[in-house]
Amino acid sequence: MKIFIIVAVVTAIIASIYYYFLYKYIKSKFEKTAENHAAEDTDFQAIDYSRGHDEAEQPVSEQEIADLEAAMGKKLPNFYKSFLMHYPTELLQLGAPYNTVSDLSLPNTTARIAELNSLEFVPADILVIGEDGMGNLYYTQLNDNDGVIYLFNHEEPIYQDVDEEVIDWHTSWEMKFHNLDEMISYLQESLAE
Repeated sequence: MKIFIIVAVVTAIIASIYYYFLYKYIKSKFEKTAENHAAEDTDFQAIDYSRGHDEAEQPVSEQEIADLEAAMGKKLPNFYKSFLMHYPTELLQLGAPYNTVSDLSLPNTTARIAELNSLEFVPADILVIGEDGMGNLYYTQLNDNDGVIYLFNHEEPIYQDVDEEVIDWHTSWEMKFHNLDEMISYLQESLAE
């Protein structure tokens, strides 16, 4: 039992360090993207997506979604907008005391969604909606808009080109969920174990 506790504590520490550096990396990429857009387009205004702890427990507003869409240049699918505006309260603490679903797997703040979609390798027709804690991304394909969620395996992507520069997001998935409810059920089951 003591070994299990030690392993759990060490794993939590390593995960915390990993997420800290991942957050810093993604934040710097997002800020760089905002700076590049500002330099290219004088009409572009960097939007402050940050919400305090109390606000993160509130649903995302239609205005926040509109601001996010404008800043990312991506139109969110209706099923995902509805999900954000009616975020299930049981996901706010699922996974605590470590990273909760609302922090990681299905973030409920526009700041986190913007950070995930600012990754250089994410194309315009893909909307990243979360990650699994191991660097793999949950995403949906915007051109299909059928509500299907995929889990992208970052260690074994399939490329469209010989130089392995362009990821084939339509085949590079490890797991497929037919809708958000199926994904949420999967998360609830896996985090309950």
